[in-house]
Order: sequence, then structure tokens, then C-alpha cells
Amino acid sequence: AARYFDTSTTEPISFFLSGLEELLAWQPTGDDDFNVAAVPLAPRQPPLHADRPRTLVCHDMRGGYLQDRFIQGSATRNPYVFYHWRYIDVFVYFSHHTVTIPPVCWTNAAHRNGVPVLGTFIAEWTDGEKLCEAFLGGGPDAYGAVAEQLARLARHYRFDGWLVNLESRLSAVAARNLAPFVRRLTGRLHGAVPGGLVLWYDSVVQSGALQWQNELNEHNEELFNACDGLFVNYNWQEEHLERSQRLAGRRRTDVYFGIDVFARGNVLGDGFDSDKPLSLIRKYGFSAAIFAPGWVYEHLGEENFLQNENKFWALLAEHLPTHSICTLPFGTSFGLGMGTALFANGKVAARPRGAGRGGSLLPAPARSALPQEEEVGPWYDLSAQDIQPLYAGLAGGLRPGCCLQDAWRGGSSLRLQGTI
Repeated sequence: AARYFDTSTTEPISFFLSGLEELLAWQPTGDDDFNVAAVPLAPRQPPLHADRPRTLVCHDMRGGYLQDRFIQGSATRNPYVFYHWRYIDVFVYFSHHTVTIPPVCWTNAAHRNGVPVLGTFIAEWTDGEKLCEAFLGGGPDAYGAVAEQLARLARHYRFDGWLVNLESRLSAVAARNLAPFVRRLTGRLHGAVPGGLVLWYDSVVQSGALQWQNELNEHNEELFNACDGLFVNYNWQEEHLERSQRLAGRRRTDVYFGIDVFARGNVLGDGFDSDKPLSLIRKYGFSAAIFAPGWVYEHLGEENFLQNENKFWALLAEHLPTHSICTLPFGTSFGLGMGTALFANGKVAARPRGAGRGGSLLPAPARSALPQEEEVGPWYDLSAQDIQPLYAGLAGGLRPGCCLQDAWRGGSSLRLQGTI
């Protein structure tokens, strides 16, 4: 089935659902057990609902489901990897398909670092209007069935909730059912996934008009109150923060003001200047939603990605509270889930010849003699990513980094440079 296996390689893949019909027809099947996350959400300190602003990353790259869709990894040179989990409270996998189920490798990597993962339920423009009318205009039975299926998907594949992004005008009937749908989805998800989250994107207002507010106000307050948080559109100014502060009250950290790293629209800062809007968000005590930080990879290229990625997050670090893993037993080899070679017990290992995008890239505990038919080369598998180091306030100019040339296990080791 093309949904579960790549047609050119037959490798198992992560998948999305297109349209309401596919969503309502979905049933769990043994054909895609490999799409179920294998890593439970690790506890971390402080926990998600601690009394401090949060940071959300919304991953949007070239339509999604690229090399990350291959569940058993791929032979990709210079892939995009995310490893600054210590700064992140929530990770959203975003695409423009109706139901974006996060590729399982992202859920495994995020959970290992204590970060919940959300998929995206989206409806856009003319086709989106038809979709919304079909389930919101149909009354409680229709929107209840959609809420039930979304909750079942999250529970089955073991991710943590949904970003709801409806960017289509609604009829009066559909608009009346919008807040009840969001409320129903939130309740169903909380029942299916303890600790799960539903976030509403600032797009359609309570009247049904498609009007981005760029703040929390009386036009989207009911939708905010119906779920776990509001993802505010990106074109805000400081006065929007001031007004939202008064209305948010004790739920200030449930309001995530968006930062578009690609600067689409009238934004206060983008790219390496994303610290400018972030500092203002923190000034007013709000959470932040960093949209498309893959700009570093897409805009600046692949060759110096790791250096540019570290620079991007270092510029934001002053405004990003960190977290630490708090579970035992604890072990890590600091691997990023990629490499120019695969190491096991300090020696270069290999992948079975012809495996291409298949064959688990998690190294065996011991591997001495490699058969002739095996090959060595670049690899990418976020499910194999280790817990990353946490550094706070290091003195003496000691700088952590990644070494891809040598490792004990996986694809990389930790390099420390500077004076101790």
C-alpha cells in the first residue's frame, strides 16, 4: 500500500491523511505498526506547566515528509536535524495536508528529550471551506466524529495532540459549531492522551470570518478558552502584546506569539534577528512559537548547517529557559541521529548492502566482523538520536560542539573546545 510503503524502494514510511473521507475511514491496522512511536515521553524538569513562559517550535520544511518519512532511516548526506531540545517545550510537525501525522522519528527523538509532539489538522481556502462545512455544518454528530478520530490517531501513534489551523471562511451554522468542536476535541484528546494538548491557530474568529487578529482579544477568546492554548499569528506589534496581557490573565503562558523566521509579512525580526521579537514576547511574559527555524538549512545551505544552526539558537538562548532530563538510568553518546559513518564500540560499522533507506541504523551492542557485502556511508535516522548535552553558564570560554569524524556509538561524539 502506497500509504505505508515507498513505491520506489518498498521501505516503510510515515504518512498523512488527505481530506475528511480519509480521516473518517481511518482504522488502526497491523500494516503500519512501525509508525507507532517506540519512545515514551520522558519526564523533565521543570515540567511543561511550570509557571514560566514556554517555547514551541513549528517545523515546516518544503511540504514535509522528506527524508524524515523513512522510518528505518535513509542514506542522506548533510540532512536537516534538530537537536536543541533543551530549549523547547512543544514541537509541532506542520504541513499543508489535511491531517499531518508526525513522522515517528520526530516523536521518538522529541520524547527521548522530554518534548511533546503535535500533529496538524488544517483546512485552507476554497477546499477548506468545503471541508469545514462538511463537518462543522453537520452538527454535533459530524464534528464529534472528527474529534474522535483525531484523538484516536494521537493515542494509536503515541504522539501528544494537535495544532488546529482552519484558514477558511465559515458559514453562520459552521461558526456556531466551531468552539464546541474545539472543546469536544480537547476533551476527547485529554481522555485518550493524558497530558495531551490542543492548540488553536489565530485565523478564523468566532463569527466565522477569516481574520488574523495577531493578538488575544474578544474575537478569539472563546476559542482560546475551549482548548489548551492559542498560537498567535506573526504580524503583531508591541501594542498587541499589551492588549493580550490584560485579557490572558493567569493563562498568559498558554498564549504563544508567533515568530516567522522566514519573515512572511510585517514582522519585527527574522533569521538571525529573531531574538528581537522573542525579547519582546518575553518582556510581557508570553510563550513563543518559532515557525520554520529550518530557515537555517533552507536559506543558508547544507554545508555549514551545524555551525549556522548553533549560531541561530545561541542568539536566542538568553530568552529560552532550559530543561533537564530527570529519569534514571541515564546514558547518552550525544549522537545527532545522523553521520558520515556509523560507529559501534568505537569502530566504523556498516549497513547491509542494498538496504538503502532500510535496515535499522541503531548499532548492535557488539559488532566485530562485518561481512563483505556490507557498506559504509552517510546515514540519517532521528529515532537513533541521543539525549543532547545541557550547558548553562559555562565559564572560561568552553564551547561544546559536534564531532562527526569519530564516535563511540552512532554517528557523532561531543567535542569540547576552549580553556578549562
